[in-house]
Amino acid sequence: MLLALFQLSLLFFMLFDALGSFPVFVTLLKDFSPERRRKIIIRECLFALATLVVFITFGRKIFHLFNVSLYSFQVVGGSMLFILGLEMAFSPIKQHTESTTHNSNQDPVFFPLAFPVLTGPAVISATLSCVEEKIYSIELIFCAICLAWAASLAIFLYSTVFNRIMGSNGLIALERLFGVILLVIAGNLVLKGLSIAFNIGFYVT
Repeated sequence: MLLALFQLSLLFFMLFDALGSFPVFVTLLKDFSPERRRKIIIRECLFALATLVVFITFGRKIFHLFNVSLYSFQVVGGSMLFILGLEMAFSPIKQHTESTTHNSNQDPVFFPLAFPVLTGPAVISATLSCVEEKIYSIELIFCAICLAWAASLAIFLYSTVFNRIMGSNGLIALERLFGVILLVIAGNLVLKGLSIAFNIGFYVT
């Protein structure tokens, strides 16, 4: 139980990619006072958590509404995770950092911090896949998301401190490490979808 909780929490923490994303938070919120910055970070993280709760609760109904199978979603979701892993492994700076600096003096409500910086398609895909596979209970998945969310929130709240302590090279090394791990997870997810859909007798546990 504890091992599964740890594994899921680590997975969601990597998907949130707080270590790779907090430079975006620093850039967008650099013109706000420290108190206002903390309030915005907490609010946007709560928006991101609420988004995942909605998908945990209504993900199955969304699947049925659009007639989407778990197998196709696993393949597409795994492909999305693979792309995210490649970006993390080979791109040291988030592409949207520069594109959003011109709005740094505006209060970023939901977009782009809550979505897609913190809760993007890759996180939603992984969440829905975990729920639909029924390997873990919804309660366990929710607890894992909350733990990963709390760790990410702490990193965002102390982003400037982390930035000074670790430096740019340390952040790049961590993000690339998480990127490689995500590539492996993405390959596992795609293999699961393909093996079950085509009944080829190969299932990755």
